[in-house]
Amino acid sequence: MHEKLTGMGASFKFTVDSPEELFETNGYKLTEKISIVESAVNYGLLKIPKVALKLFLRALTGGYAIYVFEVN
Repeated sequence: MHEKLTGMGASFKFTVDSPEELFETNGYKLTEKISIVESAVNYGLLKIPKVALKLFLRALTGGYAIYVFEVN
């Protein structure tokens, strides 16, 4: 995936553990965090038991998310 994205001109210089902090320290307020993986399980698009998702795949559910912010 990284190769495809860099082929389209995107680049990744650094990563942080809590990306929302970057926005919050610059005047934005986190209003919603939507887990893409959890949403896929809820809609039946990903066949993983919810219990397994919560117990064993927490990093996966938290790592791929949509963050919604508003200006403070």
